[in-house]
Amino acid sequence: FAALVVGVIGLGLVSSTHAQLFPAGDEVMTMGHVLLNVSDVAPHRDFWTSQFDAKPIKVGTLEGITIPGVVVLFRVQPRTGPSEGTTINHMGLKLKKLSDFTARFDKAGFKYDPPRVGREKTVQTYVTGPDTFRMELVEDSTLPAPAVSHHLHYWLEHPADVKKWYVQKLLLKPTMRGPYDSGDVPGMNLTMAPLGSQKVPGVPTKGRLMDTIGFDVRDLKAYVEKLKAAGVTF
Repeated sequence: FAALVVGVIGLGLVSSTHAQLFPAGDEVMTMGHVLLNVSDVAPHRDFWTSQFDAKPIKVGTLEGITIPGVVVLFRVQPRTGPSEGTTINHMGLKLKKLSDFTARFDKAGFKYDPPRVGREKTVQTYVTGPDTFRMELVEDSTLPAPAVSHHLHYWLEHPADVKKWYVQKLLLKPTMRGPYDSGDVPGMNLTMAPLGSQKVPGVPTKGRLMDTIGFDVRDLKAYVEKLKAAGVTF
């Protein structure tokens, strides 16, 4: 899977920032972070904190934010290409009431698509943030919080094979998101969808706007040994 950037696995990087909406329980692995290569940290931090009530954090030398389920880290670094055309096409959030957020976008001047009823039979849209960071937003009135993490949307030539790899090698829970193959960890759904409008397999995310994704593991050494036994190369 040369076109995939498989998650960087970290131990305890951001475990204290996970909200109680996504308790680890007996899970071996939970969603950790999404790393963005940005031109300037401040606009991204302000976008998340003002539009989604995210909490600012710092992990090592990197600034970032957290909302229930995920941490987003910002690294100032020139990008190797546009955000379009990568294996992971976009990230998605669920919002308790979409119109509350589009009102914020209108006031702040952020562009978003006309809201429509999507595949999940609820209203949704896409918003464009700093550095053309495009994110899907799906309404779910049952949420116990205004905004939570939801999914990472892969566009793949062979989605069933990639799902099989994530389930068998990284031990994700096999699921379906609507018509799409997917795998879950607490905090995030990884949607393995067929190729979308780009029509051709995506390039690796490394170096692009969304550079890598990371998972938190309770006992990293034991987990790595288990993955090695399953044939994963480090």
